[in-house]
Amino acid sequence: MIAGVAFCPHPPALFPWLGHGTAELDPVRDAARAAVRRLLATEPDRLLPIGGGPETRRLPASAAGSTARFGVPATVGFGRHTAAEPPIEPVPLSLLVGAWLLSEAQWSTRTIPWSVADEGRNAEAIKAITAEAAGSDRVGLLVLADGSARRGPASPGYIDDRANAFDELVLAALVAGDAEVLRELDAVLGAELLVAGVAAWRAAGAVLSAERRTFAGELLYSGDPYGVLYAVAFWSPIDE
Repeated sequence: MIAGVAFCPHPPALFPWLGHGTAELDPVRDAARAAVRRLLATEPDRLLPIGGGPETRRLPASAAGSTARFGVPATVGFGRHTAAEPPIEPVPLSLLVGAWLLSEAQWSTRTIPWSVADEGRNAEAIKAITAEAAGSDRVGLLVLADGSARRGPASPGYIDDRANAFDELVLAALVAGDAEVLRELDAVLGAELLVAGVAAWRAAGAVLSAERRTFAGELLYSGDPYGVLYAVAFWSPIDE
């Protein structure tokens, strides 16, 4: 049973040691922390972080990685690690950010991280994630996803006139608590718009649609300080 859902972006500068001095990201970081605190306030028995990655797989609960490729070596993971320890299991950026947000909120118990790639509908993985979210215990979803990176001349992918419409569709779904819209996002268009979160949004939408429950959505932040849409939202079940 889904107890709550936090949607957060995953730019590398969200890590304080990488984003020091980037005041533009302070509101994003604060909103993401708030969303995760609200998720933990639902008192979940376990958490399922879902983030985009190069392949679809369930990561071990001790998965960890390093931010060295972004210029500052630091180990981040879902278990208990120190900065001096080598990575135990490589994880994609999306889940590195998720692990950091959870550690910031002092969550260190049952976590089942999933990396999802844009490989069709990921039917088997979605079936497995849905099974892990089902049952009588309380499950929290942490969905890590960035929007399009082609919103304007400052964007990494420069300009695509379709980007704003795609992002507005996502934002409207996050506000409305509409899992079906997230499930049906166009993966091909998302790839063309450099949407780093389309796989995670689609997977989460499929899992939440299978719940057959109504969710109330609240948008905590949206903006594109670096030409990439970052959105933070929180969903809670209405019928609980």
